[in-house]
Amino acid sequence: MILEIAGGEFVSPAISLGKAPRVDREIKIDPSFVRERCGFDISDELISDIYKRLGFSIDSHQFPWSVVVPSFRADIHRPIDLVEEFIRIYGTSNIPESRVRLEAFSRNDDPLAVFNHTVADYLVGQHFSECNHYTLRQAEEVVSLYGENTAKHCALDNPLTADHTHLRPSLIPGLWDAIKLNQRNGNSVDRLFETGRVIQVFNDKPSEVFSVALVIATENFHERNWLARSAPDFYKVKNLILEVASIAGIPTEDLNFEALINSAPWQSSQSATVGLLHKDGFQINVGMTNLKLSKEWGMQGPVFAAEVLIMPDFLAKKKAQARFTSFSSFPASVKDLALVMDVDFPAESARKELHSAAKESVADKFTLEKISVFDVYQGKGLEDGKKSIAFSITFRANDRTLKDEEIMEAFEQIQRKITSSNRFTIRS
Repeated sequence: MILEIAGGEFVSPAISLGKAPRVDREIKIDPSFVRERCGFDISDELISDIYKRLGFSIDSHQFPWSVVVPSFRADIHRPIDLVEEFIRIYGTSNIPESRVRLEAFSRNDDPLAVFNHTVADYLVGQHFSECNHYTLRQAEEVVSLYGENTAKHCALDNPLTADHTHLRPSLIPGLWDAIKLNQRNGNSVDRLFETGRVIQVFNDKPSEVFSVALVIATENFHERNWLARSAPDFYKVKNLILEVASIAGIPTEDLNFEALINSAPWQSSQSATVGLLHKDGFQINVGMTNLKLSKEWGMQGPVFAAEVLIMPDFLAKKKAQARFTSFSSFPASVKDLALVMDVDFPAESARKELHSAAKESVADKFTLEKISVFDVYQGKGLEDGKKSIAFSITFRANDRTLKDEEIMEAFEQIQRKITSSNRFTIRS
């Protein structure tokens, strides 16, 4: 105006001070939004009336409403601010009473946590003590036990100490350390276990898997009893780790173990393995620790160990629900059968073939309850390279006492089937 009317002129650059004046704001809101946030029923007329009393202009002819907030209410910018203004004027004391209701939901625990707790409870019940070791091991140990390739994939880029340079491929070395420490300090601790994650390498790639491992020292020089306990052996440790595997949902009745040969941690011909991680989702190793390694490690006497390695996806699989089957009140009938076979033929493979033949022979006439090994013989009366394994076959019916005639009929059919493969002959 000075330039236009008074003939003035600029003598310096223009300077702007202060802020632009506030203007009215338009906020879109639906009355149902107010009702939902307040939690009780409110009429549109009441909502509109309160906003008008606050000096807000409302266009309620269309949805959502258009609420114009005057410029002097600089604290209102969002629809939720309008809800707050409504409830402030309406009065919190006028909110109707109502019972508090919380939506509940059922959620299962993580399968890994359930498995971990169940296994720990079982092994503690078997007189084991739980350990929890560092996840890092030294390079020399990893290379000597698991090879250069595993060591390469388990190595840390920036280790903090020379003794902790690699992620652990197994829990067993940590348990060996604990056995050695307890023996050195005179503690009567001979059963230890641990659960945790380890690194396994297949297809030249490292993968994190879950592991349960246990060790049993066969000699305890610091515990004296009037009655000596039977020494642990391969079969005792195998039964323990199979129970752990069954808790994980591994079908233990179908497992065929193979001997571990030339495996650094294990004693050849005294240890076995089953399962492939990348194929089956699990792997079980069990047996006696390499005797030379045990001595070098500083452990006293032979030490048995076992581990089950499980892929995380395997535990996430839905397990079949266990069902109760009532016991029969009728007596069982037992028949013995001795089979001659090659000395290197696994007893479990022979038992499974016999079980299959017995299942077919019995069919649905009555129940094949179990088949178990009770004797193994080599020597006089048998050819070189042959052995005899004696099996006990148990039959039972749920509705009657079995007759000798039907048992003999099934037993003769079993003998014909099992010898038809020419792998076995019957020892008389």
